[in-house]
Amino acid sequence: MSRIDPTTYTPAEESLISATGLTSKFSEVEVATAALDDENVSAEGIDARNLDSPFVLSALRMNNNADGSPHTYSSVDAAQSYELTHGNGMDFAFPGGLSLESGDILRLHYQVYMASHNEALINNAGARTLFVVYPMWDLTSTSLVNMEVLPEHTDIHSSSSVPLNTPYQLEDFDSSGAYKTHGYAVYPTYGYLSGSLIETRRAPHGVWNYRVPSALTLYGFRFYFRGPFLYQHYSSGGSDFRAWVYATSYAMNVTFERGQASFLALRGGAT
Repeated sequence: MSRIDPTTYTPAEESLISATGLTSKFSEVEVATAALDDENVSAEGIDARNLDSPFVLSALRMNNNADGSPHTYSSVDAAQSYELTHGNGMDFAFPGGLSLESGDILRLHYQVYMASHNEALINNAGARTLFVVYPMWDLTSTSLVNMEVLPEHTDIHSSSSVPLNTPYQLEDFDSSGAYKTHGYAVYPTYGYLSGSLIETRRAPHGVWNYRVPSALTLYGFRFYFRGPFLYQHYSSGGSDFRAWVYATSYAMNVTFERGQASFLALRGGAT
């Protein structure tokens, strides 16, 4: 809030304030350390704008209703991405769009249960071999056909056909830029052999938190998976980085079951 130092004129007790003294007091208000306007009051106190605007813009939960209903995605290969469509699908849609302002906070949590796969050679590769489940968002329409990579995240989705040993650059933990992966869920492929299957039985928790930098309209999220990848150090043309590398061509079957997600949008002090 503004700070006003009433030092120019202090009337004696029970005395009348002169016109000159009153003018001095209002002059002190004019030179306050911050403007006495609606922005200042809203930031530091409670006003009509705080009370009229909802703090929670949207709070949604989703279950794909695939409990005990495994679905096998056949002939999976890391050369392309796959939408998670089993059960009722893994979509969040906002009819008419969700209007967001600068400073709003988005929180997305999700889990999908990977039951098994049928590639024993991957199991022998150890914990470095993995699948990735990831969300994308649509800022264009409720049809959810214009999916975009999450802001500043590594784009493992766009290439529909990639050559062997293609690396997807990953950001180091202490750096910033366009190669984040914190909004993705990583699924190691190791497990135990059960007949012709490798039972993985895991459901990593994916979390994405985001502060909206400028006004936008969000129409929905959709979830995908891709793999198998190898997690390794990569060096090429003088560039050194950690990477997910599509290392080997497989045509494997991957089975997912139940999935769930929650979404929360909070007003973050935007004007």
